[in-house]
Amino acid sequence: MGDRCNIVMKQEGKEGYVFFYGHWSGSDFVHAVQRALKKKWRWDDAAYLARIIWDEFCLERGQETGFGIATRLIDNEHDLCVIDVEKKLVTRCKENTSSRSGRDCDIGASVQSWSFDDFINLTQYQIDKMEW
Repeated sequence: MGDRCNIVMKQEGKEGYVFFYGHWSGSDFVHAVQRALKKKWRWDDAAYLARIIWDEFCLERGQETGFGIATRLIDNEHDLCVIDVEKKLVTRCKENTSSRSGRDCDIGASVQSWSFDDFINLTQYQIDKMEW
C-alpha cells in the first residue's frame, strides 16, 4: 500500500532525469512543487532548484523510508510531474508503460505543460481537479 508519486527533474542539456520518489506523498507532491516554485528562488539554477523542491517535497527528515532519489522510475501510481529548468516548464506526463526491460525512458506522453509563472498561479482546486 502507498500513494506513490514522482517529481522528475530534467537534467540541463542532457537526456537524463533525476526522480524524487514519495511513497505516501501522492496527495501533496504537485503542491510541493508549487510551494517551491512560488518562492521564486533559483529558477535559473537546476541544482539549487532541485534542492528547494526536495525540501518542500520531503518534509520528514531522518527517516529510513518514505522518500528516495533515483535516476529512473522506481514505483509510481500517479502521472509524473516533470520540471524543465532550462525551458521553465512544469509538465504533467504519463508513465511510459512499455516493457521495463530495454526501454529508453520512464517518461511517456505529455498531458499538459505550464510555464513556471502559470503553474504557481494555479489554485489548489485547479491542481486537485486534475487528479494527477
